[in-house]
Amino acid sequence: LDVRVRAVHLPVEKPEVSMVQIHGPDDEPLRVEYRADDQGLHVVQNEDSTAEYVLPYSLGQQLRVTVIVNNGNITCEIINEDTGDSWDDTWEAEDSTGYFKVGCYTQSTMFLEDCKSGEGYSNESPSAYGLVAVKDLSL
Repeated sequence: LDVRVRAVHLPVEKPEVSMVQIHGPDDEPLRVEYRADDQGLHVVQNEDSTAEYVLPYSLGQQLRVTVIVNNGNITCEIINEDTGDSWDDTWEAEDSTGYFKVGCYTQSTMFLEDCKSGEGYSNESPSAYGLVAVKDLSL
């Protein structure tokens, strides 16, 4: 998978969007997400292992994300095309039935208090949204 993405707008209460994923029926071997509030760009590996703040990133900057799956291993390379910063890693996937997803997947909802009870979140406004621009997608 090779794609260019940019996070353009975030929800208010939980300002996060996932942009590129490998998603399986039971877990996510890969999730590339942007978190505002100085948390930055993250890569979640096998759903329970998060590479901390992998790249400097500001809302609107363009990322080139390349993902290669080979013999059960995932290699992910991310280049911030606006700054030239890059990150890459390879790890073993814990799910062999995953599929690629590219788009805007908010990590917030108007039912956030119920979904994340005890974590201090307020429900998102029904008019809140996330927006991710996608171009040059090839598989």
